[in-house]
Amino acid sequence: MNLKKKALRVNTYAPMAAFAGNSPKKPDIVPIKSINIWELPEYVPPKQEPVRAGADDHLKIKSKGT
Repeated sequence: MNLKKKALRVNTYAPMAAFAGNSPKKPDIVPIKSINIWELPEYVPPKQEPVRAGADDHLKIKSKGT
C-alpha cells in the first residue's frame, strides 16, 4: 500500500461514536467547569537572591562578543 495513502486514510469504524449522545442528561448534574487560560492572571515568580554569594557577578562584566 502506498505510504501517503495509508497515512491519509480515514478510520471508518469508530466504536465510541455509538455511545455519543445516547444517554439522557440528568438535570441535577453539574456541568464541567471550563477555564479560559487566556483570561487567567499572569504568573510572576517571586524575586529571589542567588543562593550562592557572587553567583551573578558574571552579569556585571560587559560581553566582548565575537
